[in-house]
Amino acid sequence: MKSAGVEIKNEQKQVKYKFNGEEIEGRQDVEIDEKVWDIKSASPYSFEKKFGEDGGFNEVVKDDTFGYASQGFLYAESQSKDFGGWIVINKSTGEWTVCETPKLVEPYKSDAIKKAKQESVKVLIVADCGIKAIEQIELANSFGIRVIICDHHKPSTELPKADAILNPKQIDCEYPYKELCGCGIVFKLIQAVNHKKGKTIDELQEFIDLVAIAIAADIVPIDGENRILAYFGLEGEVLMAKGDLTGAIEAFSSGVAIEDQNNYTEPPDWAQPMRHYLGAALLKSNKPEEAEIVYRRDLRWNQNNGWSLFGLYQSLKMQGKASESEEIYKKWTESWKLSDIDIQASHL
Repeated sequence: MKSAGVEIKNEQKQVKYKFNGEEIEGRQDVEIDEKVWDIKSASPYSFEKKFGEDGGFNEVVKDDTFGYASQGFLYAESQSKDFGGWIVINKSTGEWTVCETPKLVEPYKSDAIKKAKQESVKVLIVADCGIKAIEQIELANSFGIRVIICDHHKPSTELPKADAILNPKQIDCEYPYKELCGCGIVFKLIQAVNHKKGKTIDELQEFIDLVAIAIAADIVPIDGENRILAYFGLEGEVLMAKGDLTGAIEAFSSGVAIEDQNNYTEPPDWAQPMRHYLGAALLKSNKPEEAEIVYRRDLRWNQNNGWSLFGLYQSLKMQGKASESEEIYKKWTESWKLSDIDIQASHL
């Protein structure tokens, strides 16, 4: 950007902001034209669909799990400046684009509550946030909307006036495990509701799968109750270890479907793409044609990654495609030359 003549100020400036009586510290990226901008790198898919022409500001904030917009606005507010938006770099091609904040943007959390009123919502369940949303919860109360907060972040001394707050980090909360992720706390609400309906934990497997992914995404400790939830959520690995390849393929396919709906994040929501697991299960089930499709799809998003290149090589070799498999093997060898581990499959 500098070589293109863009005037950049205050790179990586340390900033402070007081919020609800607490001082928050952070490091803004850059200032351009008296606006604060955040710099992101993105996969080719997210570059196009999230930040590019097919996406934009509204697409980013629609499901802003990690609070990119809130972070940007807070950095800007700390400097009494406007938030310009995101300068986004395509990880694979190096090209960049600008995802700009629209003018006169209202606080989108309050907008969501106003929309809930318009749609006659009676109960609002707030997930992975809300423990410090004093004003927004008061707005919901004024509309007669009942609010349940499911949050794992540390509360301030003042709590929002919600109908119920599920947060084990509250001072007076006696729940024994304090490190649940946001999705895990929502699961506890689901579990409580279904317990009243007479359902058992075994009937909630579809939700535990999501909790397992969220435990990794929230980077919470994998111990205590998180360890138990992650174990049950990693159903595909368990089934494959037991030799139930059909069940494992179904579980991994569900994981792929969930992963494809995930928000763009860095680091990604799950450390290793679920297609690596699905492809390996398909190869074990002697379905190399289907595995080839899976690996090629992953390589479109995660270009030249050694795991999928190795799986693709295996699938082509099993199909007798000698020349193609040799070509892919060379690419894998090049991508893996600095690695200090040997692999036998497309996942550990």
